[in-house]
Amino acid sequence: MQSNVPVPHSPYQRIAHAPESRFCPSCGGVGEPKLEARGSAVVEILLWLTCVGGVFYSIWRRSNKIERCPYCNATGLVLPDSPAARAAPGSR
Repeated sequence: MQSNVPVPHSPYQRIAHAPESRFCPSCGGVGEPKLEARGSAVVEILLWLTCVGGVFYSIWRRSNKIERCPYCNATGLVLPDSPAARAAPGSR
């Protein structure tokens, strides 16, 4: 017999959440941000071929993601209900 009681999530279980929408102060667009790795893929490949530093560079690139506007590729996105988004021209 199955119970309908929800099982609490383990603190170690990773829960996937959809990214929230962000407001772009540059173009005024609102949407889900594109995540982009920092650094350069060319530098990463060169480091892997020449020394052990490639491991550290790869870890750094994957742990530091940049949120970019899906419309104009600008950084510096804010939440749509933040004071900066409300003060932007053309917002409600």
